[in-house]
Amino acid sequence: MPSFSGSYSAKLGSQTMMAVSDQTDHMIGVSVVSAIQKTSDANWNGAHLTVWGTADTVAGNGEQRGYFKNEHLNGDVDHGTFEAKLTMSGNEATLAGTWRFSGGTGKFAKITGNGVLNGKQTSPTDSDATWSGTYDLG
Repeated sequence: MPSFSGSYSAKLGSQTMMAVSDQTDHMIGVSVVSAIQKTSDANWNGAHLTVWGTADTVAGNGEQRGYFKNEHLNGDVDHGTFEAKLTMSGNEATLAGTWRFSGGTGKFAKITGNGVLNGKQTSPTDSDATWSGTYDLG
């Protein structure tokens, strides 16, 4: 399985946050972000990434889970899932977790693989992330 890594700077497209009344500062949220992949692997460089995530936090700390889709320059798609731990420190939010491919189209129809991700919120609407892992196109 080839190893690969990359990064992206994401822009928040939409976000909904709701308070849960079971304890102080318990929030759930749904968000959509998009970005362009940057990597030395020609299969992913320039791919348009969309991430749909749900967060469950207390005092800013908790978990985020969701789905991702990469739309490649040739029109093929890969998609998968992720889960991560969210941590707040002052006004800075960080994310550390794992991701896994679940399928795709064209060249990526039989893709398998997984890896790790790390992210940091750089403003209320922007975040930066790095990722690495392995994949097999089948």
